[in-house]
Amino acid sequence: MVGRAAVLVSLACAMAFGQAKTPGTAGSSQPTRNTGEPDNGPANNLQMKSIEQVLHDDARLSAKLQDMLPADLSPQQACAGFKTLEQCVTAIHLAQNLKLPFADLKAKTTGKGSVGLQKAIEQMAANANSKDELKKAKKQAADDMKGTSLFEQVSLQDPMIPLSKPIPA
Repeated sequence: MVGRAAVLVSLACAMAFGQAKTPGTAGSSQPTRNTGEPDNGPANNLQMKSIEQVLHDDARLSAKLQDMLPADLSPQQACAGFKTLEQCVTAIHLAQNLKLPFADLKAKTTGKGSVGLQKAIEQMAANANSKDELKKAKKQAADDMKGTSLFEQVSLQDPMIPLSKPIPA
């Protein structure tokens, strides 16, 4: 009877240990990623790219945005300060659609004391239907960003760093 109890206690401990959450995990044995999504193992070794990296990697999107921007402003420069690529691309479309200076729209919607895009439209283009214009620009931005990869695959371990050091003899 004692042997059976010991086995049950050992199994219970092993099960509890296997389910224990440690700092830096999301209920699994793999580290969490900065994706906001739960980690479901090796297939989710993803990390968000910076806006600058996305624009560098996606020549098609960069060229499309460059066509809507002043010649002396690159897409990377235009998007600096925006929280998301979607917000930047939407602002570029709004500026083009409403014939607003992009620099002025960017100044209103980024940085300290900034307002949302809809509020900026209301302030800069009072005769425009801000809700409809924002909806239209968001759709244009989504269309432009189709096929754009916002994530990159990351390695969990640098192959040059061993998992453990050899124990000296």
